Amino acid sequence: HSGSAIATSDIKINGEDAFASNYAEDSSGTEVDAAGALALAINLNTGTHGAVADAFNVVTSKAKGDFNMTTTFTINANTVALASSYSELVSNINESVSGLDAVLNADNTVTLANNDGDQIVISSATGTTDVGFTAGTFRGFVSLSNIDGSAVTVEAGNAKNGYGSTAAGTHTDVEAIGF
Repeated sequence: HSGSAIATSDIKINGEDAFASNYAEDSSGTEVDAAGALALAINLNTGTHGAVADAFNVVTSKAKGDFNMTTTFTINANTVALASSYSELVSNINESVSGLDAVLNADNTVTLANNDGDQIVISSATGTTDVGFTAGTFRGFVSLSNIDGSAVTVEAGNAKNGYGSTAAGTHTDVEAIGF
């Protein structure tokens, strides 16, 4: 979503307004913390709709076999030093990149994760592909769960969904925030 705000009543969670006020954050991919901003906006109305939003991001490398890192690369603009093993690579990432955790998996893949939904940006360098990562900007995610454990419903607040003849929510609004 980029541009005009989504009106308070355009998206419903559990039949209630998703947001306490119009939502105007940019989730077009250019905002580093778009998933976190969306989760915050949803959580500001949890008392009404009963759902809790959690923002997160997870990126896992491809399995590459024997370790061979030939150059440094960057994650979130922080340089990851040369390493001689997968475990040293994980240590180097955790030392140089704040805001995320790197974990070595049993198959020698590496998982990068955060619990705020911020983007994870991996540079395009030979060292990136050496260790199984793909260069790119990986946007965060938002998960929803109801406080009472029941299933969450998300829908457009429009006449077709029973919200009155003047309700203006669209499926595009729902898709714009990733649901």
